[in-house]
Amino acid sequence: MKKFYIMLVGLLVFAGCKDVQEEIEQCTVSGKVTNGEQALANTYVLLLKSKESDINLSNGWKAGNDGTYKIIRVDPSTYYVTTIADTNGNIVYEPDKDLIGWYDPDDNLEPDSIVVNDGDNLTGIDIDTLYIAP
Repeated sequence: MKKFYIMLVGLLVFAGCKDVQEEIEQCTVSGKVTNGEQALANTYVLLLKSKESDINLSNGWKAGNDGTYKIIRVDPSTYYVTTIADTNGNIVYEPDKDLIGWYDPDDNLEPDSIVVNDGDNLTGIDIDTLYIAP
């Protein structure tokens, strides 16, 4: 009987943890950062409210060693997904040195927006080309 209670408590804790994880993640945006075919590690992926130069940062995350990222706790809204590869690791954007890219699935060299609705978990928001700023 004691084993039954331990198993029951374990199941309740597990179920509670899953609910907590879902609550923490809420809406998510995920994808991969590559430059050509090469995955880019440790790039900063940013959710911006505008594609204009006056950065309106909403959220962001650092991509892993394999170039993948997952931004959690994303509020429902319209965003532009941008990435910066900090080539010298100084955590300062230097336009003449650091690479920048954006979500552009139609490859027209213009950032495309994504729309996050309540409860969305958007995947495949990949950035596949980075540039030196002109």
